[in-house]
Amino acid sequence: KKDGKIADFAEAVAGFDQSYGGARRPKLEGVVVLEQDQAAVVDSFLDWQFERAAAARRKRLLSGERTWRKLLRTLIKRKELREAYVLPKPGATPPVTASTSKADVVVVVGGAKAEIEEL
Repeated sequence: KKDGKIADFAEAVAGFDQSYGGARRPKLEGVVVLEQDQAAVVDSFLDWQFERAAAARRKRLLSGERTWRKLLRTLIKRKELREAYVLPKPGATPPVTASTSKADVVVVVGGAKAEIEEL
């Protein structure tokens, strides 16, 4: 061990893979270390695996949060658009806002248009 790193190791050949063209290449999986370094290698691997799993979980949670935020923004926008553009039900008066003038508001009563005279 030098500065927390393992000095002596070799890659382990776990078999051979046949590639295109018939060439066989060694399948390298894992490492071979001294017995005295075995515990350090296993601890390092478990720490790496834990960090990888934690990063994957964080990524999944952030993705889910972004999806929920997008859904909520869509629902809010849908509600705003419906309130702004949906025609009022028969017999209901149209909403009056600060920017609404008399000329902008028209009420349909019994098929005939009548302008609102007073706001």
